[in-house]
Amino acid sequence: MTPLQFVNNAIGVPFTEFGREYDGWDCWGLVLKGYQDVFNISLQDFNYKSVEDYKSLVKNFDTRKNILWKSVEPDTFKIACIFRNHKVIHAGLYYENKILHCEKGIETCLERCDRLQIEGYYEPVILPATPI
Repeated sequence: MTPLQFVNNAIGVPFTEFGREYDGWDCWGLVLKGYQDVFNISLQDFNYKSVEDYKSLVKNFDTRKNILWKSVEPDTFKIACIFRNHKVIHAGLYYENKILHCEKGIETCLERCDRLQIEGYYEPVILPATPI
């Protein structure tokens, strides 16, 4: 699937807490599904109790600072980490100067980058498989 096909399929998908499929997803579910469908890459899922569980969300998003994530310039389907309540607890996918994202109360949409408080853009570091 191309990024454009994914974007077209994703727009309008409702927010569903812990959702990971086209019938509903949260912001990280959108990112997971995008990487799976466009790049055939399975990213690590987040562990949290609810979208109001800021402490766990902050901890999950702090993984972007380790060796599994690389800070990059904005480009197609790079992961945008976004501030909410002065903490990085939201994510979306960069596409043509906009961010594809969803959150509680908002179905999946494309929003201009300048309307969001973006902390940075990231991509996963794909490590080589270890021989058995």
